[in-house]
Amino acid sequence: MSFVFETDKIELTRTSLLVGLPLAGCLVAGFLATEHFVLNNVIGVVVTVYAIEQSYMSLGGTKTAMLFLWGLFCYDVFWVYGTDVMETVAKNMRIPVLLKFPLPNPTEEKQFSMLGLGDLIVPGLFVAMCLKYDIEKDITRRTMLL
Repeated sequence: MSFVFETDKIELTRTSLLVGLPLAGCLVAGFLATEHFVLNNVIGVVVTVYAIEQSYMSLGGTKTAMLFLWGLFCYDVFWVYGTDVMETVAKNMRIPVLLKFPLPNPTEEKQFSMLGLGDLIVPGLFVAMCLKYDIEKDITRRTMLL
């Protein structure tokens, strides 16, 4: 039994499912039980990589990606830096929507530096599109040289 996704040429075999699903379940269960920042970051990085892999093909083109990037930049300037709405929402959610990095703090209360997953996914989409463009141009150049 295997599933082949035509867009990615990724094949999910029975072995990968038997290993991956319990591992993912343990990660999620561990996070829900402890809410430890390391498990939060592992799940956040997995979600980020998956989002970049699955989304960069659907943006259309480089111009669309740039408009999207600038739009989200303006959104960040207002909602993240202009108000405390995003920080309040992110701190009160029990799901990994941001990466947390502990700050050195002599007091008992742990304080974290935070980086939202959107701040990784959106530039990652643009970098993925640039990589795709470079690969396509290199293939075209090599074909023309032959």
